[in-house]
Amino acid sequence: MSEEYKPYECYLDAEPKELLPLVEEQLVKSKDFAKEIRRYLFEIEKTRPLTDEEKAFYEQTIEIHHKGVDAGLMVQAMIERTNHAEQRSKESKN
Repeated sequence: MSEEYKPYECYLDAEPKELLPLVEEQLVKSKDFAKEIRRYLFEIEKTRPLTDEEKAFYEQTIEIHHKGVDAGLMVQAMIERTNHAEQRSKESKN
């Protein structure tokens, strides 16, 4: 693990705007890891048939990738919504 792990309790007082980029970053890492595993299994399949367990892992990587993309888009939408709400709040104060 290249980054120092911080338990979730460290973020309990953080604003959602601070948390969303962290969540998005982890979703991207998860999606990329699943992609690496899928490539690895694809290369194995070139040399021999995959075991049932490996086939199940392959299917899971596809699901992780798709759900990771969807979750990342949801986080992006939340970030944009938060930014838009802040902008409206600033404008209404002026």
